[in-house]
Amino acid sequence: EDASKVTNMKEIFSYCKKLQKVECVKDYDLRNVETLALAFSFCFSLKSIDFLSSWKFKNLKNLYAAFSNCLSIESIECLSNWDVSSVTNIQRMFKRCNGLTQVKGINNWNISSVNNMKYLFLLSENVKEIDLSNWKLPKFEFDISLMFEKCLKKRVFCICQIYILIILTALSFLC
Repeated sequence: EDASKVTNMKEIFSYCKKLQKVECVKDYDLRNVETLALAFSFCFSLKSIDFLSSWKFKNLKNLYAAFSNCLSIESIECLSNWDVSSVTNIQRMFKRCNGLTQVKGINNWNISSVNNMKYLFLLSENVKEIDLSNWKLPKFEFDISLMFEKCLKKRVFCICQIYILIILTALSFLC
């Protein structure tokens, strides 16, 4: 399908509370899409987002709350091939994704343009392991406050590159 003129996919499936599965949404030309803000937010029953592995972006800038309140999503590994090098906002992207126990597959994302990670995993209370080991932070200051609020409490995680920068912010809720 030709979706090459689409630039805004904000709230495309938002509030589809009973949506469990998405099929036949593959191989679209999404190179001009700039926002997926709130795209799947409040899809309480959506368990798998594997169909997203074939989505290719070139100009994606905004992933604000893209999967926020997707209570049933079990894995985000399918997002590993996404080109997020132009993305500036991942605030609340995985907020309250209670089905997640491990965050794998996004560790190789190029986050060099991101300037807002606030509340990234807020209230994702079942996460036991996060691998962001290859994330390299931009050289300027940006908002990572409460990135792991009420997430990872007394849990194992591997953050490596960004751990040192967030430890002072995170101390209040990691203890």
